[in-house]
Amino acid sequence: MPRRKQQITTPCTPRLVPGVDCDFTVKEWCAKRRISEARFWIMHRNGDGPAVIQVGKHGRITITAEADKAWAARMTVKA
Repeated sequence: MPRRKQQITTPCTPRLVPGVDCDFTVKEWCAKRRISEARFWIMHRNGDGPAVIQVGKHGRITITAEADKAWAARMTVKA
């Protein structure tokens, strides 16, 4: 029997106020940008990844929608 694809839910839930940007976990951001988590950590270590927010020493790491947009603008190749 073939394996089902895991569905990634969007980080915004209906409870949130419309128009307010949401944060992505590393896993959600990688799924959105179609890169592996290993590649994310390599980019992060080299300073090429998006800006992240971490609350506390071992807290959850998130990426804001603004950081995603800024990263996309930096990575866009102009012809």
